Order: sequence, then C-alpha cells, then structure tokens
Amino acid sequence: MKVAHVAFILLLLGASSSAEAHTFEAPDTVTALAGGAFQYTWVFTAVGVTAKVGAAGWTGIINTTPGVMSEGRCTYLIPPGGQLQFIVSGSLINPALAGKTQNWIDECENFSYLKYTVILPSRRRVPIPLHDEGAGADPDRRGQSGQPSATRPTSWGAVKARFRAPRMAPFPS
Repeated sequence: MKVAHVAFILLLLGASSSAEAHTFEAPDTVTALAGGAFQYTWVFTAVGVTAKVGAAGWTGIINTTPGVMSEGRCTYLIPPGGQLQFIVSGSLINPALAGKTQNWIDECENFSYLKYTVILPSRRRVPIPLHDEGAGADPDRRGQSGQPSATRPTSWGAVKARFRAPRMAPFPS
C-alpha cells in the first residue's frame, strides 16, 4: 500500500514539474527618471510544453499609474522555447516617493505567474557652490587659489561648516 502512495505522489510531482518549468522574470527594482516616468520589460519563457496565455499585464499597486492588461482569450500560444515580452511603461504619481507594480501572466490550463517590482524615485545630486573664503567655504580648501565661486565636490567638513549654528556663551553661574 505504501508503494502505491509513493508512486502516485511521484507521478503527481512529475506531471506538475513540466508545467511549472516555464520561467517568468521581472526586475526587482527600477529607478524612475526625474519626473517619475519609468519603463522596464518582463519576460515569460515557455519551457517543455506549449503555454496557452489567457491574459498578461501589469498593475500599479502603490504610487503608480493604474497599469495595462492584454487579453489573450486562451488563443495565444507560446511554443516551447518561445517568449512573451511585455514592456511596462508608467509613472510615479508622486515622483519623490517610491512605488510598486505587480507583473503577471495567466495561463489558461496551468498556472499564473506573479512578481512585484519596486520603483525607486530618481536621486539627482545637486552640487553645492562653495566660495574660497567665508563661512560657507570648504575648510580644506580655504585660502587656495582657484575660481572664486566654482562648484566643487563637497566634503563632509564643508557641509558641517556651512550649516553650523552660532555658538552660544555659557550661562553665568
């Protein structure tokens, strides 16, 4: 009796492994442009057997535009080794905050595949203009010759010097 159960379980595992052999790849993270626009591609590859696609698309989950869906109505067939590539193109609603999308494809007879992508906001660095002399000057370069108001790479010492508050005298005792 135990042999029959083990054989049945192995038969089930063998049957499901060919259907699960398809691959679905989407990026984990993507960085948006300065205005919040983003674009990436996810790829579904049929492996072992023909995949019959019911629907595919992406959905905006957090701080993104709604998304796009393509209906296959179970007539779109992907042969073994064939790929379906879906270009995701959207934007962050608030470009200063991160967002999240859901990428998915539904097969008619087997499985649905789902992956999430985090959309990171753009991180543009703005150089701090420093002068050669004065309170906002880079202490490491103070008094050196150069362009008086040129933009230079900023050291941590220059940032602290620029935003240092006036020192207070101690309270009289």
